[in-house]
Amino acid sequence: MKTKTINKISAFLAVLIAITIAADFVILRGGFEAIKAEAADLTRLRPAYGGGGVAVSRLDLPNANIKVEKFYVISKNAEVFQKNSPIEISCEIKNQSKITIKNLNSIIRTSDGGFSVANTKTLAPDESVTIKGEFMPKESGVIVAACRADVDERIEEKNEKDNREVVGLYVK
Repeated sequence: MKTKTINKISAFLAVLIAITIAADFVILRGGFEAIKAEAADLTRLRPAYGGGGVAVSRLDLPNANIKVEKFYVISKNAEVFQKNSPIEISCEIKNQSKITIKNLNSIIRTSDGGFSVANTKTLAPDESVTIKGEFMPKESGVIVAACRADVDERIEEKNEKDNREVVGLYVK
């Protein structure tokens, strides 16, 4: 009887320690909202017995994922990119996760340094934000336009590769 009670107490303590460690890790990588989402459902933590000890494994904890959904570069001059002619850039960024992402830093910019628009936004689950602007290239040649979400890489994600889109424009 004592052994079963001790094992149950040990399992409970192991779960508490695992929650504390997970909370510390999440604070460093993504903010307090993610902790609340993970801690809200304790069924995601389960004790695992064996080998004379108790371990705790974490089941499918929610992961954040921010994605550049759409990226448009539109000429205002009959679909031809020309110097001294306005070009519109638009980028839609979506929170594809089940947790709120606070203070998401995003940017669209061009390689010639002539254009840059930054945005900081809190996104609820499945919410999107569109950042856009217009620039006028001063020179002919190739200009790279890019959209990037989570610029400071503060959010740990399942897929970091879908945070950016890049396109090369040939300007006449």
